[in-house]
Amino acid sequence: MSDGHRSVLARGQPGRRAFHAWAAQLLAPPFARLGWEAKPGESPLDAALRPKLIAALGTYGDRAVIDECTRLWTAFLADPATVPGNIRAAVLAVVGRYATRETYDQLHALARGAKTTQEKRRAYAAMQAVLDPALAAETLALTLGKELSTSEAARNVALVAANEHPDLAWEFTQANTDALLQRTTFFGRNVYLPDIAQASTNAARATELEELVRAKLPADAFAEAAKGADLIRLRALMKQRELPAIDAWIKERVKLPE
Repeated sequence: MSDGHRSVLARGQPGRRAFHAWAAQLLAPPFARLGWEAKPGESPLDAALRPKLIAALGTYGDRAVIDECTRLWTAFLADPATVPGNIRAAVLAVVGRYATRETYDQLHALARGAKTTQEKRRAYAAMQAVLDPALAAETLALTLGKELSTSEAARNVALVAANEHPDLAWEFTQANTDALLQRTTFFGRNVYLPDIAQASTNAARATELEELVRAKLPADAFAEAAKGADLIRLRALMKQRELPAIDAWIKERVKLPE
C-alpha cells in the first residue's frame, strides 16, 4: 500500500498523526540531500523529486518545510521570480493547505489575476488543498459560478474531496447534482459522480453513489458508478481489516511529542 493510500485510509482516524510523523521522518533525509535549490549538474530525477518531497513533507506536517513555504509565499507576493518555477506549485500547495482567511484570499486573487493557464491551475490547486472546512466550502461554491474554466470546474469538487473533504464535497454534490451535471461534458458525465464519491472510505458512500447515479443519469452510466462503488467498499474493508495492524507497526517506530 502506498503512503498516499495509507493516509487516505487513516483520514479522520486516531493513527493518522503518527503515520504523518513517520512519513515525514522517512522523507526528511532525501530532502536534506536535495535541498530547496537546484544544484549545478543535478540529475533530472533529483529535479523532479524536489517538488514532490516539498509537497509531501508539507502535507505530513513537517514544520520546517511549512515555515519555509510560508516564507517563500511572502517573498512570492512581493516578487514572483523569487520562487523557482519548478517548486512553485509545491510551495503554493503547502501554503494553500494551511491557509488562513487572508492567505486564501491572496491565493484567490492570484488565481483570478493569473495571465496563464498554468498560473491559474497552481493557484486554484492551492485553494482546493485547504484544510479549513469553511474555506473549502467556498472553493466548492466556485463550481457553480462563472469564474472557473470548464476544465477547472469539472474537476474542482473531486479535487476538494480527494484532498481532505470527502464528506463536505459529497454533501455539496448531493445538494447540487443537477446543476453540476449540467456543467460536465457528455463524455465526462459518467465518471463525474464516481470521481467525487471515491475519495471516501465509508462503505455507505458506495450505496449512496449507486443510488444517485440511478436517479440522475441514464443506465449506461452505471458501469462507472459500480467501479467507483467497488473501490470505496474495498478501501472500507482495508481500513477495517488492515489499519489497526499498520497503526501498531508505526506506533513502535514513532514517538510523538506530548
